[in-house]
Amino acid sequence: MEHFQLPDLCKVQPLLFLILTAQLLVLVVTLSNGRLLPFDWLHFANLTFFVQWNALLCAAVLCQVRACVARLPRISGALLCYALILLVSLLFSIFAQWLLHTFVTSAAVHVFDWQRVLANLAIVAVIGGIALRYLYLQQQLLVQQQAQLQAHIQALQSRIRPHFLFNSLNSVASLIGSNPVMAEKAVEDLAELFRASLKAATELVPIKQELALCEQYLAIEQLRMGDRLRIDWQLPALDDAVKIPSLTIQPLLENAVYHGIQPRAAGGTVVIKVAIEGQRCEISVANPLPDSAKADAFKHKGNSMALVNTRERLQAHFGSDAVLQAKVSENRFLAIISYYFN
Repeated sequence: MEHFQLPDLCKVQPLLFLILTAQLLVLVVTLSNGRLLPFDWLHFANLTFFVQWNALLCAAVLCQVRACVARLPRISGALLCYALILLVSLLFSIFAQWLLHTFVTSAAVHVFDWQRVLANLAIVAVIGGIALRYLYLQQQLLVQQQAQLQAHIQALQSRIRPHFLFNSLNSVASLIGSNPVMAEKAVEDLAELFRASLKAATELVPIKQELALCEQYLAIEQLRMGDRLRIDWQLPALDDAVKIPSLTIQPLLENAVYHGIQPRAAGGTVVIKVAIEGQRCEISVANPLPDSAKADAFKHKGNSMALVNTRERLQAHFGSDAVLQAKVSENRFLAIISYYFN
């Protein structure tokens, strides 16, 4: 059963859009009733008072009943919202007529101009119906976009290279006979990695949790590579307020190991650095270039795919301000994540 959904009119953006649209309507009505010069500022002010307060009151009522309406069938929810708009407009129109004729006009004029009230109600019935339909379609489009975005994030998050699984299982198999305790620990670390990959795609985790997961991944890789893989952690004090999408840093480390350390006979050091400045978080992963690679040859297809993957996930969660830069500097490849976490 499809439900009737409206945007959250308690939020600033949809409320601001409603106010601007209402004011444009006031301008159009004012111009249609008179001439451009001289402009009827008194009529414009009176109409602004009525339309804006009426729009704000309707928005406040719809905001309060939004959760209840979302549980109703589409037709029932639409009729309820439409009836509430008409009721609020009727009551406010009566109040505005009383206010106008009590404090502005002479005592000889009747307090209530029922024809004006009914005319206002007819205008609201037309404009309110159009506005309600537009808000419903806008929310439907937003829900559809969010569903597509979540599916896209889930698809991006589910990409863990098969070679990592096979290499890890081979490392575990080689340890079963010689060091079963270490093999058991490796299996536990591997299970944590895949458990993280199965979490909700929209979930943000504390960066400390993500870094702990990265330590488990690197521990598995060190079983395979031994002393050739060296790690340099440069971390400040971190709290749970700093969050990041799960499995965001791990693919960068996987690239650093697979494309930077593994091809080198002597191995190398992967440097992970985190810096927090206010609400901005910057994470960098650096590794040496392969011995036989030129500075611009490191952009391997798999490496580029992981960078695009991570960049899209960050921007899906934090918007266009989230960036992922990749560059070669001093014979090192550097991947830098920067975003505002709150």
